[in-house]
Amino acid sequence: MQIRYVRDPHTLSFIVSLPALGQKIAVLAPVMQRIVGVSPRAVLGSWSINTYQAAKLGFLVNGSHPVITADQSEVSERELILA
Repeated sequence: MQIRYVRDPHTLSFIVSLPALGQKIAVLAPVMQRIVGVSPRAVLGSWSINTYQAAKLGFLVNGSHPVITADQSEVSERELILA
């Protein structure tokens, strides 16, 4: 499946859409980099991901709840500063 993303100039988070499911979410830059592998300097683009990555980002896949793990929900202070 394909995602499209653009960096929000005010929050520096990514606005990520998954057209196949008609969903759009905001994702912190460090989380996007860790799960998808997007460059820290990326501004906009598209990327092919699998169902597991979509769920890890926070998309509702197959009617499920988002997959949140300790490493995703606890973004370090350093990562927020870099984002």
